[in-house]
This record gives sequence, C-alpha cells and structure tokens, in this order.
Amino acid sequence: MAQQLEAVSNFTNGLINDYLLSHEETVLSWTPFLVSVPLYLVFLLIGTMVMRKREAFGCKRALAIHNLILFVLSVAMFIGSVAELIFSFVSNGFNNTYCGGTIPGQANIYKGRLWFWAFLFYASKVSSI
Repeated sequence: MAQQLEAVSNFTNGLINDYLLSHEETVLSWTPFLVSVPLYLVFLLIGTMVMRKREAFGCKRALAIHNLILFVLSVAMFIGSVAELIFSFVSNGFNNTYCGGTIPGQANIYKGRLWFWAFLFYASKVSSI
C-alpha cells in the first residue's frame, strides 16, 4: 500500500513542478475570478434574453458526457487527495500534515501535492458554471 501511495505522490509531484509551481502568480491571482464572474453574468443575461422565446436545446447526450467526465475527474481528485493525506500523515505526522507544520518554510498551504489536488477541484468547478 505504501508503494502505491508513493507512486501516486511522485506522479502528482511531477505534475505540480511542471505546472502549478511554474505558474504560481497566475494560480494565486484574483484576475481569473475578476474576469470570469462578469463574463459569466453577461453571458447569462444575453443567453436568457436570446432563449426567452425559443425552444430548449436537445443536448442530453452532451450533458451526460460532460457529467461523466466530471464524475471521473472527481473520483481521481478524491483518490489523489486521500492518497496524499495518508502519505503526508505517515511521512510527516499529524502536526505537519493538518496544522501546516512547525518547520520554517513549510507552512505555506499554496504549495505541494495536496494544493495541486485542491486546485484541480476548484478549476473543475469552472466548467460547471
């Protein structure tokens, strides 16, 4: 079990180093939020006005595929998060895992594998809007 958890942990560590840590300014920025919310509201307003007198689109198949993809991603994110929590708990103990640690420089929650899985979770919610 420990070898599988370490394999998942090493895989996600590679993904983190390739993307999240190299794009830290973008990931932690308010800009995507401040741009996407007004765009969503404008799209919602225009879409409501355009569709007011029209029949609803028949897109049940597309919605089913979309929901299946989100389900599979959610399962992967759950497994990744739980595996990382267990791996961190076994490797670092309760205090360093759940309380941010007492080691200087390790209290930043915006770095590491668990942050990667949390970021993926929130990023996947954008498509649900």
